[in-house]
Amino acid sequence: MDALRYRDPEAEAAWLSLPLTEPVPLPFPGMPVDREEALVLPSGALVCRGDSPIRVNGRAVPGGLRVLREKDEIRLARHRFYFSTKDALTIARHEGEPTTCPRCTEPIKSGADAIRCHCGTLFHQSEDHPCYTYGETCPSCGVTTRIDGSPWNPSEL
Repeated sequence: MDALRYRDPEAEAAWLSLPLTEPVPLPFPGMPVDREEALVLPSGALVCRGDSPIRVNGRAVPGGLRVLREKDEIRLARHRFYFSTKDALTIARHEGEPTTCPRCTEPIKSGADAIRCHCGTLFHQSEDHPCYTYGETCPSCGVTTRIDGSPWNPSEL
C-alpha cells in the first residue's frame, strides 16, 4: 500500500508512515500552515494549486499535478514528506510448498515463520532462523533488511 513518510521537524520523533487509503491533505490538520495546499490521492497523484509553494524533489509542480514515484520528497515550508510504494515487511507463517531459504539453504516448510522481501524472495525469520535479518541487505535485490515497520528511512537519503 502506498504511504507518505513524515516526521515533525520540531520533534525528535521517528518517521511516521501514513497509508494512502484515502486522499490526504497537505498540510495535515493541525500543522502550522495557513491553508490546504495539496491532496495526495490513493493512486499516488499529488494535486495542488498552480501557485502552491509545494515542491517535489525541489521543483514546482507544473500544472498542479504530479504522479509520485518511490522516494519522491515533497516539501511544504519546513515540512518534508516522502512517498513510498512499498509496504512494511511482516513475519508470517509460510503457507504453501516448501522452498529453499537463500541464506541458510534449508527448506522453508509450510507453517514456518518467514518473511518475503519486496523482490519476492522468501526467507526464514524466527528466533532460531533469523535468515532475513542475518545480513544487512537482501542477497537477491540489495534492499536493507530492516523490519521495523518501514522498508526504508528517509534519513538515509
